Order: sequence, then C-alpha cells, then structure tokens
Amino acid sequence: MEVVKLTTWINRYIESDRQNKQYNQKKKDGNICNVKKQIENWIISNSYTDYLSDPLGINLTELNKLVVDRDINNPNTTQLQKDTQDKVWEFEQEIWGKAFKEPASSMKTVVHDKSKKYLWVTFREDGMVIAVGETSMKSGDLLKYSGLHHSSIGDIRIILHQLMENEEKKLLDKLLKNLYSYAAYALVIAIKSIPPSNTTVKKLETELGEYLINNGINILNRYSHLN
Repeated sequence: MEVVKLTTWINRYIESDRQNKQYNQKKKDGNICNVKKQIENWIISNSYTDYLSDPLGINLTELNKLVVDRDINNPNTTQLQKDTQDKVWEFEQEIWGKAFKEPASSMKTVVHDKSKKYLWVTFREDGMVIAVGETSMKSGDLLKYSGLHHSSIGDIRIILHQLMENEEKKLLDKLLKNLYSYAAYALVIAIKSIPPSNTTVKKLETELGEYLINNGINILNRYSHLN
C-alpha cells in the first residue's frame, strides 16, 4: 500500500514539473485575468449564474508576511498572533459580504457557517495556478497555513531542533518563508446553492479544475481537484 502511495506521489511530482515547464515556456502577463475570464465563461456556459458567484479576488501577500513574522521572524509574539487573526477575519468578512452577498456581521459564529461552501483557485506570484479546491466558511482551508510551525506533532519540532545545526535551521526558516509566501493571490467563487446538474460541491470543484485544464490553463498541482 505504501509503495502505491509513493508511486502516486512520484507521478504527481513529475506532473507538477511538466506543468511548471509548460507555463514557463508560454508564460505571459495577465494569466490571473485570463483564469478569471475562463471561470466566468464556465459559469455562464453551464448556466450556473444563479448558483455561483462571480470570482472574487483575494490578495494574500499581506497575510503571508504576517504569518512569516509570527512564526519565523518573531515567534510567539502575541501582537503578531492577533494581527494575523484580524487579517484572516477581514478576509472572511470580505468573502461573506462580497461573494455570498450576506449582511455584514461582527459575529464569528454567524460568518463561520459550515453550510456556506466556496471554490477557490490559488496563484503564485508569477500568475501560475497552484491548485483548485473547495472549502467552507467554517473550515477556511484557503486561509490556513501548513508547515512545521503548525505541526500537531510536537516531537517533530523538538527532535529537529536537536538535530539541526544553526546553518540548517537558517535554511529551514528560508524554505518555510518561501512556503508561506508561495500562494500570493486567490479567486473565490461562492456556492449559493448546488446546481441541479451537480449533486456535490466536490463535483463542482472537479468540473472547474478540468475545465481550466482543457482550456489551456496550467495547474501546478494538476490533480488537486480530483482528490
């Protein structure tokens, strides 16, 4: 079973290299705008306008910087933790109001509604699509950061701290900074209700990802929407 998983991931790494190479060969300014237009075309051509919102752009660079400062530059700083939480809350309210068109609310118990689902497409700084996914206002996966600093397994962090020399720690911090800053922009599409032709949010996610691929959009994590 583990061999099968390893082979699958090796194939995904190979595919990500292929997607990245193709994008770099044809790369041009305006890819984010092009993807946004493709999403709008997908919504219109499938008669989803009553069910899905127009794509809402979210610039993640400021949040990325706050996370880097909080977790790497100045770890355990209470003010930075609060600033990061405030920025996430600002984005959540923006998605709530502008994408879902819900009345403004200062109550997280209202905005963090697990029944409110949305699709998202992330981009790196040069405009390439990283992945296509879905989440809810409750889960908020788009605005979560994964990495060593967020590991629930404390043993990993403690053991690595003992194993690494200072230069290795600096290299790890550099890699984490790049990781936390990799997704620079996102498009969010609120799901107001599931279209009759689809039975699940997952099917909508898959359909959007495949539509983009079939229309010449390179996706670094080619299979993200198929999981």
